[in-house]
Amino acid sequence: MGEPSIFLTEPENATTSTSGRECIYRSESGPSVLYRVSREGKFRVLKALKEKYRDDPFYRGLLRKEFEIGWELDHTGICKTLDFREVEELGPCIEMEWVDGCTLEELYARGPVDRDLERQLFTELCDILSYIHRKQVFHRDLKPENILVTHKGSHIKLIDFGLSDTDTHATHKESAGTVVYAAPEVLRGDPADARSDIYSLGRILFEVSDRYTGIALRCMEQRPEKRYASADEVREALLRHKSRKGLWWTLAALVLVASVLVGGWLFEHGGKFKRAEEPAAAPAPANPEEIDDIFEEVSRQILDAQER
Repeated sequence: MGEPSIFLTEPENATTSTSGRECIYRSESGPSVLYRVSREGKFRVLKALKEKYRDDPFYRGLLRKEFEIGWELDHTGICKTLDFREVEELGPCIEMEWVDGCTLEELYARGPVDRDLERQLFTELCDILSYIHRKQVFHRDLKPENILVTHKGSHIKLIDFGLSDTDTHATHKESAGTVVYAAPEVLRGDPADARSDIYSLGRILFEVSDRYTGIALRCMEQRPEKRYASADEVREALLRHKSRKGLWWTLAALVLVASVLVGGWLFEHGGKFKRAEEPAAAPAPANPEEIDDIFEEVSRQILDAQER
């Protein structure tokens, strides 16, 4: 009783400089480079431009836009934006909090993720998207590499708003994102909105997990109006979902898709077969909208079956 509480190891001297920068990420094709620094006793991240982009007004403006968007966001699931300043040898930089974690991509690369943890991660991601969408912010580059999972507590931190857009910004409105995860309307050059982020969310869910096939398929509908209307709706679907063995449901989905397509074709053309010596004319090409309707119905049936 009465023993003093002390540091058990020799304390380190805190520094207020940004010397000793450690490069933690350099984009292969993009303009960005990230450094970890120690500032005022805390680790920080500096997002800077590669040397060849530092004096380019377009990329300086893009970096400034990212800061302005990040500065307005205050959510525990979003990496905090702290400052925008000129740093010697680096030029304009965004200063952000340091997140001790790994990307979602790295997490799944280690092996299967526990069912409860997976649901927690994706419901948290839905909460974050719901928050930014209420503020009329659209991420536009949602992908596993831009989603961090903290080492302590395994919580989501959404990062990299470098391609994000808002209704209030008038510049850098061009279509942007990563092709694999971008919604069809974005690839066509149409403006992105909340439903574009929902498509990307579904693409991620479909890629990393086999537990939520029906939910992912609805998120990935080709026509935006057929997707979930909001991230809150996706979250509710995840919470209602009663997980079965994902592989079984994936196979069931493929069988259902095949049966619907073949059955529909037979219904349409079955009465038109002729003898071999009287070849029938080739059937007309399928209507893309009819195919969309079929897949929507298939995904809805899968989702309903999973929830029962």
